Amino acid sequence: AQSLTGIKWTYIRSDGVDRMRLQVSPDGVTWTQLVTTSARQAGTWEGWATTAQARYVRLVFDNQTGRPVLGYVADVQVW
Repeated sequence: AQSLTGIKWTYIRSDGVDRMRLQVSPDGVTWTQLVTTSARQAGTWEGWATTAQARYVRLVFDNQTGRPVLGYVADVQVW
């Protein structure tokens, strides 16, 4: 696990996300949720500052409206 200072992400399209949960884990088994987001804007960087110790980072997409495609993540950066 490494000390993190922040995570940021951007989407290529804005219509592929009902809700996204940003989570981190030191071992891939125990996950800590950092933030939940819902309103997306394509091409706009979003981010979250953190002091978490983590080896793994994941974006979990919830499909509450039954969309056929989820995510549309263009890029993710972890510091």
